[in-house]
Amino acid sequence: MTNDWPVLSIVTFLPLAGCFFIMLTRGEDEAVGKSCRYLALWTTIPTLIVSLLIWVNFDRSRSGFQMLEQASWISNIGIKYQLGIDGISMCLIICTALLTPICIFATWKSIKSRVREHMVVLLVLETTIIGSLCALDIFLFACFVIAASIPLHLMVGMWKKNIRYHAFFNFSTNIFLMFIPLLGAVLFIYGSKSTTDLIILNNATFSKNSQIWLFIAFFIPFMTMITLFPFHKRILAQQGNGEIGTLIMLTCISSKIGVYGFLRFSIPLFPAATNIFAPYMLVFTIVIAVYALIILMIYKSFKSFVLFALILQMGLIIIGVFSLTEHGIRGGIFAMLSHSFVGAGIIICMKIFSERLKPEPRHLMNGGIPIFLIIHVFILLAVIGSPGTGSFIGNLSIILGVIEDSFFTLITVFTLLVLLLTCVVCVYKRVLLGKVLSHNKINMRDLSLRDLGVLSPLIGLILWMGIYPMPFLDVILTSVSSITNDLKMLPIN
Repeated sequence: MTNDWPVLSIVTFLPLAGCFFIMLTRGEDEAVGKSCRYLALWTTIPTLIVSLLIWVNFDRSRSGFQMLEQASWISNIGIKYQLGIDGISMCLIICTALLTPICIFATWKSIKSRVREHMVVLLVLETTIIGSLCALDIFLFACFVIAASIPLHLMVGMWKKNIRYHAFFNFSTNIFLMFIPLLGAVLFIYGSKSTTDLIILNNATFSKNSQIWLFIAFFIPFMTMITLFPFHKRILAQQGNGEIGTLIMLTCISSKIGVYGFLRFSIPLFPAATNIFAPYMLVFTIVIAVYALIILMIYKSFKSFVLFALILQMGLIIIGVFSLTEHGIRGGIFAMLSHSFVGAGIIICMKIFSERLKPEPRHLMNGGIPIFLIIHVFILLAVIGSPGTGSFIGNLSIILGVIEDSFFTLITVFTLLVLLLTCVVCVYKRVLLGKVLSHNKINMRDLSLRDLGVLSPLIGLILWMGIYPMPFLDVILTSVSSITNDLKMLPIN
């Protein structure tokens, strides 16, 4: 190893140690479930602590990758086990390490069967996601990302009943078919450059035609992970059927791997193709955002509102990234972090509604849940990017980047934000201030200490990112500058 202390390997594979001890648990189902929850929790908390140590020891003034670790893996063909981080990957690692224990807390009582399997799958997924964020070898990255698809589709199908089996089948089929282009692209790169080392490839060049085909090959799996149209249906199928941990991991964590893939691989390695496809990506994403807004206006279900509001936010993130400006990319990354915390918060609120109010929670409260009302309104404000929240800083930076790219795109983004505000106000009026159904009144109660414990860190982070965003922006800035400097293309006017 290059480092005396392989901290990246520790934060990547520490969750697997928890899996080992969880698999050793024996006894009655209730006792095993309790033990598995505590083992998973006491595995993810040290992982979070190690990730925070990475933050403390990260040099914000240095460009390039830090904390490099390298070892021989498949020596016959020159493929290495190589890890390293920059500001972007470090922020996403901390985000993943934080949301995983929150998933465990949020599902502490809701999962009553197959607890051991759920905790093992959750920890394996954490390992594969963090590994994909640390990988500096394209083949290693592909292995981690494809490995992440296995626990993801297991989480989707673990509680399959009726429609859940259909969602599980569609999810697994899409995942395994979509990653065939990724493997093909990795093999092509190795065949043409005799290496899969990202640091070496950053200084290599590909022909224009090769860049176009490679960009398309990477585009398919990355857009699949982002879960934008037409891949959003697997999330829609899970909104009413999946466990809250599945929804958070699928919507708020694994979807970021797609955006990270564009930033780490597609844009730096294929600048000519990026310049060609960037306008089409903007148009494609705007169409998706408009589609999500139309659904928001049509659907009366709060669960559908959650889904399409998150899809719309991911669309805005993609617009910022493919503006190919420093402000736009930085805003997209910052909004991506904020999207993870806001999305987790609104999904938890949605599940609280579902658990307490039956049937479909369309009319929820009439001034009877003060703390819940305050928290939920705050998260809704964060969804639309209200000042004082992290979403506002991200959206503002995206708008500044879009100004440099295209005035038409600026008008479109501003219009989308205004329409999103209108939709949120309508949903707030219909869902939170509507008539409380008589058979639901017995369930009207305020948040428990466990609910507050789950939501409090998310609210604190959303406020921190909105009030004092500089610690995040300083970390991101050097990495973003490196990406824009390495584009090797004409300025985008």
